[in-house]
Amino acid sequence: MNNGKIVKLLRAAAKVMGIGIVAVPSMICAAGFLLYLDLSGYLFHPDYEILTRAVRICCVPVAVFAIAMWGAAAFGSRLIDSVLEDRLVTTGIYSVVRNPIYVAVALLSSATVVFVSGNIFLFILLPVYWILISLLVKHTEEKALTAKFKNSYVEYCKRVNRCIPWFPKKEK
Repeated sequence: MNNGKIVKLLRAAAKVMGIGIVAVPSMICAAGFLLYLDLSGYLFHPDYEILTRAVRICCVPVAVFAIAMWGAAAFGSRLIDSVLEDRLVTTGIYSVVRNPIYVAVALLSSATVVFVSGNIFLFILLPVYWILISLLVKHTEEKALTAKFKNSYVEYCKRVNRCIPWFPKKEK
């Protein structure tokens, strides 16, 4: 495959995946690295059996919610079709959060790391991911979507949170 075809393929992938091509592997690598550090004894790990069990129990519904969110975004919204047809998706899971796939990966990787390690302090990943997603999306995807969809995207942003799933704000 020559360089021109590779560049074309990467551009097509970036059009469909947005910053996900960078953000998702970064989140997974960060989670894996923190898990490695924790299991190797490099991080402070509270040794309270009852706390560890409670934390692990809490991780299960978080992981299930994340998987359901990812599934709704990846399969239920027909996202790829919408991107290829240049349509803005604002229904389904996208009416609750603007970036459900990034949020799902952040929740699932955090819950997995905390479940495996039992270390509640590793939930620090969530605010780190929130900052990463916010900065990357705000300066890339949101600018591109605002330029492409203009006022309809701006209004959508006013109604729906970027990273925290919540009921949409009512239109005035």
